[in-house]
Amino acid sequence: MKTKRVISLILVIVLTLGLSINADAFVYNFRYANFSTVAGNFRNNSGVTKYTDGQYNSNSKDIAHFGSKTLAEVYGIGANDIVTMLNRHLNDDFLLNTPYCKGDYVTANGYGRAVGKTPGMNCGGFIGYVLTATKRGDDFTDTQEKMDLAKKLYYYAVYNDASANTALRGASYYGDLCVKNDIECYVFADGYGSSCTQKMIDSGLAEKGDIMLYFSNGGWGDNHIGFYFGDYKGYPNTFWHSAGFVAGDTVLAGTNGANRISAKPVPLCGANTLILIKTGYTNPTAPTNVSVTASSYRKIKVSWKSDYPNERYKVYRSLSPSGKFTYLGTTTSCTYYDSTVKLGNKYYYKVKAVNKGLSSPYSSVSKGISPKLGTVSDAKASSKSYNKIRITWKKVSGASGYQIYRKNEKTGTSAIIKKITSADTLYYTDTVTSGRNYTYKVRAYRKESSGTYYGSYSLPTTAKAPIGTTAYTKITSTGSNNVTLRWEKANGATGYQILRSEQKDSGYKCVKNIYSADTLTFSDNTVEFGKYYYYKVKPFNKDNTSVAFGPSKRSWKVRARIDAPELKLTKLAVDKVKLSWNKVLYAKYYSIDVKYPGDTEFTHLRNVSASTLSFTDSKAKSGSFYRVKAYRIENGNNIYGLGAYRKFY
Repeated sequence: MKTKRVISLILVIVLTLGLSINADAFVYNFRYANFSTVAGNFRNNSGVTKYTDGQYNSNSKDIAHFGSKTLAEVYGIGANDIVTMLNRHLNDDFLLNTPYCKGDYVTANGYGRAVGKTPGMNCGGFIGYVLTATKRGDDFTDTQEKMDLAKKLYYYAVYNDASANTALRGASYYGDLCVKNDIECYVFADGYGSSCTQKMIDSGLAEKGDIMLYFSNGGWGDNHIGFYFGDYKGYPNTFWHSAGFVAGDTVLAGTNGANRISAKPVPLCGANTLILIKTGYTNPTAPTNVSVTASSYRKIKVSWKSDYPNERYKVYRSLSPSGKFTYLGTTTSCTYYDSTVKLGNKYYYKVKAVNKGLSSPYSSVSKGISPKLGTVSDAKASSKSYNKIRITWKKVSGASGYQIYRKNEKTGTSAIIKKITSADTLYYTDTVTSGRNYTYKVRAYRKESSGTYYGSYSLPTTAKAPIGTTAYTKITSTGSNNVTLRWEKANGATGYQILRSEQKDSGYKCVKNIYSADTLTFSDNTVEFGKYYYYKVKPFNKDNTSVAFGPSKRSWKVRARIDAPELKLTKLAVDKVKLSWNKVLYAKYYSIDVKYPGDTEFTHLRNVSASTLSFTDSKAKSGSFYRVKAYRIENGNNIYGLGAYRKFY
């Protein structure tokens, strides 16, 4: 009894002086409550004020109210502070398996009393642990400090003596907080066909962060305490508590069915009375990190950070950082969209939090921001022909039209080449020079009575209008030292480059540049008789600054051949003709052929040596065709030159 009197005296001194409550002070204040008196007065309808709200008018004995102060008023921490602390640990193990025992730090998943071991944190210790961490404003990141505090809380808040049989009394001792400090409570009892828990739920009095204390009117053997946590993970009316004696964990709804509030909050709790301890609210702190983003020409996004739950936020706006701020609206999220802005203005914002009639200071003022048109997206340039490039883009909300810019590759600067005056026209075709790269950007603009406003440029996009390819129409050897090429005209070309090699896939060198788009033939008289040559014709486009080449079709193979002789016919008689010709370079022989009237093919008449330059046919017929071809023999093969033809009349 002496110990109890000392602790009560300490409690009175702390509350009277209004000093900050440290961990030990919390322990002292939570200890040695005796709710038997409260429960007895409730049953006897004395010492408490009956709660007579609405549906309970006819059953006033089932619910009662006492106390006038919230936990926030007495200790300076409220539901918003408590839930903030709990929210920080929704996805970690800080409040799971918390070490909390008298001597050996066995966790809540450790051994139970059945094997002679002290169990882990009980429900009363868990409440003290959360409130202490909330008051301190930290998470006991030092492991040893956390364990030492847990041990101290457990010892003071749970044990009257060394007997483990009294450990379950820990929940009940929190009643001292209510009774001795006039903390507001609502008492719900079983009876009249409804559970005490259901009565609390139906009353609508419970708020997230309030404390729920269950106890049995018939004794102290089955009491329990935890935080009301509202709806969580799709479960209504959840109960965050330490179920170390039952579930082996300190857990929240969704991981253990016991955390969903029912008539019996945990499997072993047979309580028939429920005390709802109102924690109340403290003044919210000012929102932080206020940022602004111009999301369109008619909308600015304002966002901020806040640790506190169940809050609403009031947003204010001004045209200068030190000017008059006008209230815009209230939101329950940490984001607000201002859709009343105008192009050309700069806006500043600040925010404050409000909760249960309490208001935070204003946040700091945001940086100034002006609404703006969106950035043109997905701008793409693509070739449409040898001198056309098409630019396309996506529509920008609010745009009156678009400006097209093209980069000068020599100076590196961009200039506008087209202004689109329709908001729905999303393409432009540019006329360009073949074979060159062109880079474009697009930006939107909007006309207002106050002026013209522009969005940001699109990302640059590049395309090339290709020079057309050429196709050979003919490539022939016209003599022992001449090869003639002919090709088709290439779109976009201003000329052609003739390339030659003695190998098909390498070694090509320019033999001629032709600076005319309409010159489509070339005779190469620098070849050697008997050699094979490969040719390519590459179109190009040349201006005053550069030359751009198009692709060549493919290589063509040809060999310089023996020239054709210059054939002459001399009529000697009606049926007699003399053929004569000049000497042909590289010729070793001459082949003489005739095609008489009515024949479909030439008939071979005679082969003569290179020194013989004439032949007389005594069987000539009027209308006959004569052919003379020079040839030579190489590696056993006859290599013929071009034939010379004449008709005999």
